[in-house]
Amino acid sequence: MRPPESAPKGATANEVNAVVLGAAVQAETISGGVHLHVPASPARLVPRQLPARPRAFTGRDTELATLTAAVDGGVRATVAISAIGGMGGIGKTSLALHWAHENRDRFPDGQLYVNLRGFDPADKPLEPAVAVRGFLDALHVAPASIPSDLDARTALYRTLVADRRLLVVLDNAVDEEQVTPLLPGSETCTVLVTSRHTLEGLATAYGARLMSLDVLAADAAEQVLAGYLGRDRVDAEPDAVRDLIRLSGRLPLALSILAARASQFRDFPLEVFVAELREAGQRLDAFQSRIRQNDLRAVFDSSYRALAEPEARLFRMLGEVTAPDTTVPAVANLARVAEADSRRLLRDLVDAHLVENHAPGRYRMHDLVRLWASEKAQQVDSAAERTAAQQRFVDFYVHSAVAASARVDGRRRPTLVAEPTPDCRPLGFPDRDAALAWLDAEHACLLAAGRLAVARDWHSRVWQLAYALDTFHWRRGHVHDHFTMWQDALGAAEALGDDGLRGRAHRYLGYAASRKSRHGEAIEHLTAALRLAEQVGDIREQARAHQDFACAWEIRNDYEMALKHAMLAVPLFRRADIPMWEARALNLAGSYQARLGDHATARELCERSLELSREFQDLDGEAASLDCLADVHFRSGEHVKAVALFRDALGLRRRLGNAYGTADSLAGLGRSLTASGEHRAALETLAQAEALYRSQSRLPEADAVRDQLAALAAL
Repeated sequence: MRPPESAPKGATANEVNAVVLGAAVQAETISGGVHLHVPASPARLVPRQLPARPRAFTGRDTELATLTAAVDGGVRATVAISAIGGMGGIGKTSLALHWAHENRDRFPDGQLYVNLRGFDPADKPLEPAVAVRGFLDALHVAPASIPSDLDARTALYRTLVADRRLLVVLDNAVDEEQVTPLLPGSETCTVLVTSRHTLEGLATAYGARLMSLDVLAADAAEQVLAGYLGRDRVDAEPDAVRDLIRLSGRLPLALSILAARASQFRDFPLEVFVAELREAGQRLDAFQSRIRQNDLRAVFDSSYRALAEPEARLFRMLGEVTAPDTTVPAVANLARVAEADSRRLLRDLVDAHLVENHAPGRYRMHDLVRLWASEKAQQVDSAAERTAAQQRFVDFYVHSAVAASARVDGRRRPTLVAEPTPDCRPLGFPDRDAALAWLDAEHACLLAAGRLAVARDWHSRVWQLAYALDTFHWRRGHVHDHFTMWQDALGAAEALGDDGLRGRAHRYLGYAASRKSRHGEAIEHLTAALRLAEQVGDIREQARAHQDFACAWEIRNDYEMALKHAMLAVPLFRRADIPMWEARALNLAGSYQARLGDHATARELCERSLELSREFQDLDGEAASLDCLADVHFRSGEHVKAVALFRDALGLRRRLGNAYGTADSLAGLGRSLTASGEHRAALETLAQAEALYRSQSRLPEADAVRDQLAALAAL
């Protein structure tokens, strides 16, 4: 020890400028041997800071295996666990703690744990210096030896844990900056981090493995309920259990809140708790708790408060629409921003785990998060702002569908009933394939836009969307959606007081009803359509009504009535100078003549129909004519010719994306192949037809093909 310069000669300085680990001796002059008798140090205390093992933990086998592989793989790295869907309550902490308890033996030098309170509903995030201080306390560093500077504390912490087989659990981190000072420098340690942010910086800088948690699988969610309520009670009410799981969105925290409440009232039927969840507007009330960390609204709010205002605004707007997912262009219209900004804002919400990027270019919200976002929008945004956002969203889908319909069926009469809002930027499509691909991908969103338009009484938008999707619906075999959308469109036309739109809606609905085998409704609507068309002298609509009458009677197997209406349609189409539709009516008449046994007349009518369809480049009409001609040849015993024509019709219908007609062509081809003795090909073809019929809910046709398959298999 060196005395200070101002001290008298021979003085001894009474200072030690270091952390003392062991004994220190102070002396001026030492003569002879010095013997120190220092008590033996106690055994090093091992920190055991893990909180209690989570109750009713279930599922997550894949995630547990991934965590174990990170330790067993020979490369020690930080493992970051993030929640999917952006909400708290997904089970990040439960997963980390369950794995930590299961693997304590891997870490004989202890387990450190800290709740960093990154998204705590009741407190601010923990400062890294405070967290490191807690670890040093757990490692039994004397308070006087703990530096005040964060860097010095971190250095001491890393020195003490170096080469130890130690587990460090950093729970509920807000960002990488909070986590970094708490990372050991030794590869012998393992770190689990949970956060509602993705923490990509840890992966970039330290090779952390990023893991995202999904909601629980249905069977795991049921086991959570059984863990609280008992297996007997869960098994006794399977329907109520399924509803609890569905309405909680399989979110672990939501399930646990419900189950804990239900466990207090063991004599209550579970249906009582289901009833509290059925009304979407009050559903979040069922997940309240006096403990803010267990209150679902408070948990969601802590994530929302971390957002900048542009992201918060978009988050609220997304709560105002109920589409199952959405895309960058749709969100750009919703928020009235450029697509580049839409993409950036969505990326930020994904990083905050309030939105999930579940497929390339597609984004969705968890149902409970959406409900909370809607509540927040009602608290923050004016009614006018919310309505304008919904209008832009609906108009984007309506007028993109109008553009797609023009590509899918360019010969259809354009009818614009609903003008888009000035801020609407609908999509355009280069060709039929691109338009059809968009309609397929966006079908669920288009239906959601239609439901929103119905709920808001935007009648012109309702009618416009039904008309835009009409060809797509019947070609793709979306029989139920076709019917439902025209039901809504008829109500919209009546509200608008437009007899022309009302008559067309009756006709389209009658056709859709006939395809659902609702014959009485079909005849009722077609009769109304014909009457309205006759009242205003609309020849075209009269012809179309007779044509749809023919289709309705065909489905009832009344070919005489079907033929009567088809032949009434032919001269009306001729008077209206619409040769394309005249060809289709001729084809129907030919089909019915074939069924009634007049094959010569049938062939003549179908050949004339095919000629007109090709002349006017009506591909749908050409496919129908080929199919009808094939059936005429089949009924005439010319099976080889029938096979060739059915294959031509099938190829054209597949090219058009006409799944409804494809099923019919497959069935006809299967019958012809059977008659030609090509049994293996017939079995494969008929099996395809049955599957397609069933996917379209055309059960009578499917059952008929099933019987043909059974008869063929018995040969």
